[in-house]
Amino acid sequence: MPWLQGRLAEVLPVPYAHLVFTLPHSLNGLYAMHPRWVIDTLFTCAALTLAEFAANPKWMGCAHGTPAFSLVLHTWSQDLQRHIHVHAVMACGVLDKEGQWATPTRKPNFLFPVQALSRVFRGKFMAALVGAHNDGGTDSRSDAGTSRLTVSERPFVEIRSRSA
Repeated sequence: MPWLQGRLAEVLPVPYAHLVFTLPHSLNGLYAMHPRWVIDTLFTCAALTLAEFAANPKWMGCAHGTPAFSLVLHTWSQDLQRHIHVHAVMACGVLDKEGQWATPTRKPNFLFPVQALSRVFRGKFMAALVGAHNDGGTDSRSDAGTSRLTVSERPFVEIRSRSA
């Protein structure tokens, strides 16, 4: 337990959200042909989407906030089928320009609307895919199905290892 206690001491004493950025199964062929590109692009698009929303005063009450999140890649589902997605664990808030913690404008444990996140993420991934295709970096036979890119959000256990 000392290791776990050490990790909990590193966690911000704020609510967290768990978000999942998922690629449709129709992109499995693209992943098979260009795994590094797909993984790099998935991480980049997820991180840029979260940073863009975190910097928006509409959601965080301050402009240009700095988010705190971790991303973890999963390439398989629980039944060992290929299922490419990135889990994000994000603190519900941002650091403002003065280094003060700013909480979300709607509720302390609500980050962003899932459908809006999905649209922005999908747009970023599509733009990257079109750019790579135009530059000859991907094979058009593996590009089908990109109109179904989605993000899902589920509640995450609130972590309070020390008093707020």
